[in-house]
Amino acid sequence: MRRRSDRMLLCLAAPLLALAACDSAGPLALNGSHPSPRLTVQITDAPADLAEAWVRVKKVQLIGGDSAAPDTTAADSTKSSQLAVDSGWINLLALAGGKTQTLFSGNVPGMKYAQVRLIVCDMYIKTTAGQIIATPGTTLPAGVTATAGSELKLTSQCQSGFKVVLRGNNLQLDSTSANTLTIDFDAKRSFAHQAGNSGKWIVTPVLFGAQSQGSGSTGTGSIAGSVTLAPAITLPVSCGGDSLSADSLLKAFVPTAKADTAAHTGTTTAAGAFTIANLLPATYTLGVDPLGFANGDTLTYTAAATPATVAVTAGAATPASYAVSAVACKVKTP
Repeated sequence: MRRRSDRMLLCLAAPLLALAACDSAGPLALNGSHPSPRLTVQITDAPADLAEAWVRVKKVQLIGGDSAAPDTTAADSTKSSQLAVDSGWINLLALAGGKTQTLFSGNVPGMKYAQVRLIVCDMYIKTTAGQIIATPGTTLPAGVTATAGSELKLTSQCQSGFKVVLRGNNLQLDSTSANTLTIDFDAKRSFAHQAGNSGKWIVTPVLFGAQSQGSGSTGTGSIAGSVTLAPAITLPVSCGGDSLSADSLLKAFVPTAKADTAAHTGTTTAAGAFTIANLLPATYTLGVDPLGFANGDTLTYTAAATPATVAVTAGAATPASYAVSAVACKVKTP
């Protein structure tokens, strides 16, 4: 009788254990038909014309399917894995220069995923002028108060999430090795000051995902080198209410690397050393982004990259350089 009772208890407990494992992205696979690989999800960023950019990631959502399939079958919401994160407040701008912060690490159902989304409801930014712009209803950290009359507007991302643009359009996990997904949350492109509304900002999320596999290897590379200013550039340059010296112009230089539809941004030091990190192996075209200031001014660079296109390989820094021949400020008209 004891042996039979034990078997009955195990049979009753098994469905509960399976449900708990799936709900926490544990080692069991959806439908029990796929092995359960281990996945680490981390977040990184590049600089923006903000003092701070804070987000609180609630969940990471993996949606099964194949983006190469017809649109009607590309994403299968019935094969969705919700990874509970509750990251706490993360300052995206503290992750510039290739730094990362882990959002999740654990086992997930092994399959091909057509979409990855970040569920984010609470965000706030601090402008260079010291204004705090927050999403409505956000409980801000102690000592942080939103500026009166300001608003950071989200649309439906709190429910549907921020879509991560994946290189190769799919996330294919390997059950025999470690998998890492690095999400580049591009703060520079994601927070926009609404014209004509001094205290109104809107979130237009731009996120790219780079997948790598294997223990001890990032699977990604970088582009690094120098930025030089032509002696003919008249200094200082007035823009955004600031008087920009050579050091300031170099720090404000935002190099870009574009492959397919994904355009990644990098950082530059006051000494002119630039890095564009967390790039999957591919051929990238180099460029430079204009810099928008909170007062509406825009700083643009005329720069030539050498070489203009570079091939990035995993685990290596590909050299390149920029020569800036001119800098101009487009002043916002009243």
